[in-house]
Amino acid sequence: RATIRNKNLGDIGYPDVTLVTPEIAAFSADVEEGFGVVVTSIDIDSESLTRDRVFPTEDSVEFDFIIQPSNFPLTSSVYFQNDSGKNYLYVANGGITVQDPQTNG
Repeated sequence: RATIRNKNLGDIGYPDVTLVTPEIAAFSADVEEGFGVVVTSIDIDSESLTRDRVFPTEDSVEFDFIIQPSNFPLTSSVYFQNDSGKNYLYVANGGITVQDPQTNG
């Protein structure tokens, strides 16, 4: 059984999720500013997600290159840099953005 399910954070769709840390998840979404990533905190004890920040994707291709039945050409991944101990979130939808998902964007 899923601990947290069907949580609506106020955006359109969450077709892609990247676990940044065990307590932070990044969801691809159609946000107010266009396509982007919604970073959330995971609280297992209260079985809840909290929307922390949004990173819009600059120069997004929006829906220009959709292939049915998919309609979200957006993906993300996390790179951990050993030297600094920081996580970097890479997001691609046409243009590529890189940000520290644990700080405000």
